[in-house]
Amino acid sequence: RPLVSYLILKWKWYNCCKKKREEERMKAFAIGLIFLIAVSILSVLGVLLFPLIIVLGFFLKIILILLFVIFSIWLLGKFIIFVWEKIFKTK
Repeated sequence: RPLVSYLILKWKWYNCCKKKREEERMKAFAIGLIFLIAVSILSVLGVLLFPLIIVLGFFLKIILILLFVIFSIWLLGKFIIFVWEKIFKTK
């Protein structure tokens, strides 16, 4: 009789641990699947947004050129004022 009860307890413990291992495997599989789906979605968004990034780069280049031209004109004006004051220094 004690051997039978020992085997029954052992069998219950084995099934309990087996169920936990299966749950852990399923959890790991689900996390891996969710990660792959997220990476796929992000890569598709990256491919779809690539033309927008090119257009934004083009507009950024135009804006930087305009800012550089405006800065150059301002700097030229400051230089002319500086030279004008040095040449025709009023007392």
